[in-house]
Amino acid sequence: MEKKNNKISNGVNKQSKKLTKKQITELLKSQGQKLGFLIAGSTLPEEVKLELVDLTSKMSLKQLEKLLNIFEAKYADERTRDIDKKYKKKLRETVDKYKNKQEEIDRNFLEQVEVIKKL
Repeated sequence: MEKKNNKISNGVNKQSKKLTKKQITELLKSQGQKLGFLIAGSTLPEEVKLELVDLTSKMSLKQLEKLLNIFEAKYADERTRDIDKKYKKKLRETVDKYKNKQEEIDRNFLEQVEVIKKL
């Protein structure tokens, strides 16, 4: 158990040099809850989710941190996908509107040039 606590302490020490065992436990608990939430909410098949949860008990803190980072990135990507689509659509509409307006200005200009030529 001492060796495992050293691993935990070493991994957490990157964040702060003077965390107590209680703080480390609370940090691990919150990270575990976050990871559990992200795994449960993922689009992975249920059997894969269960295997991942089982594997987490065998992972080092560094491995858990990497897995958590992967799931956080995937979660953020999924949450912003609709926003990206919305803004792409809005941008496309704005560009189309600009092009149409520019074409209208060009037509009007050419019509005026033709009128001037006839004079």
